[in-house]
This record gives sequence, structure tokens and C-alpha cells, in this order.
Amino acid sequence: AIPHLNGITERLKRDLKKHQIKTFTQHSKSIGSILIKTKLIARNKLGAKKKDSTVFAKNAIYGIPGKCGCIYVRETEHFGRRHKQHMSNVKYHRVNESEIVQHLLISNSSCSIQFEKSLIFDREENKHRRKVLEAVYSIANKSYNNKRICNQWKASISKWIGENYQVVFLEQKQ
Repeated sequence: AIPHLNGITERLKRDLKKHQIKTFTQHSKSIGSILIKTKLIARNKLGAKKKDSTVFAKNAIYGIPGKCGCIYVRETEHFGRRHKQHMSNVKYHRVNESEIVQHLLISNSSCSIQFEKSLIFDREENKHRRKVLEAVYSIANKSYNNKRICNQWKASISKWIGENYQVVFLEQKQ
């Protein structure tokens, strides 16, 4: 299979067909298709998966909720390992290594992190697309750790998702 590129793929297929070589095209995910999926999730049309069923998830975008209503959204290659690191950072108060610990300090311990309610929002093999999804899920869930996202992205994604979007990942429908 070859990736689909407008104009180029058609000519390549035509030339290869002359030599009796069969080709199949593969459409790659566009940012638009990623955003459409995210928009459905943000508007509660699709659900996230509970952590219990995906402890060994790879290439995941995940969320860790707090009792104060906050949520930490990030992406990782190895969810299980990263989840344990987060728990260790909280246990040993590693402020310099963890935005979660920084959040706990800012909230004066009025928040506790609910690791048992961690969720896998999505999976994506491609690192760049995973970063894009992380940004979108952070904005859709009003994550407290979305400071690294540039303001143009925040404005565009917030507008695109819609003004009345809500946090949908903290409470799962049964």
C-alpha cells in the first residue's frame, strides 16, 4: 500500500498498472479527521475507556482526574509505566518532576488525585498526531496542564469544539 497524495498517487498507479503492478492506496489520518473524532468525544457522543481494561495501553492519550473536578491530560508511549511514575511522584512529593504534584501544592491539599479513575481517551501510533490529540483533549476537558499549548491553538480548538462543550470524562456513564 502506498500513501495517498492528490495527483501524484493517481499518476503512479497508472504508470505501475502499465507494468501490471497492482497498487493499493492508504489514506492517512488528517488533523481534520482527528478533530472530528475529538469533537464527538467532547460532546459526549463517544466514551473514553476505563483504565482497568487498558493498563498496558501503548501510544495513549490519557486523563487522571482529581476530586476538585480538575483533570490532568497527557500522552505517552507506555501508559502503565507512566501511571506508576505519576503515583510515585505524588507519594514522594516530587514537585520538579510532576505537574500533578504542583497542582496539589497550589490547591493546598484540597484536591486528591483519583488514580483509580484514570482513563484512556484515545490511542495513536504517530507521535505528532498523538501530541495534537493531547492538545485537543486538554482543551476539551479544561485540563489544568494545558499551559504548553499555544494561544492560537487554544482559541481555534475551543471555537471548533464549540462554546457549550463540557467535561465529559470525569464521570462515566454506566
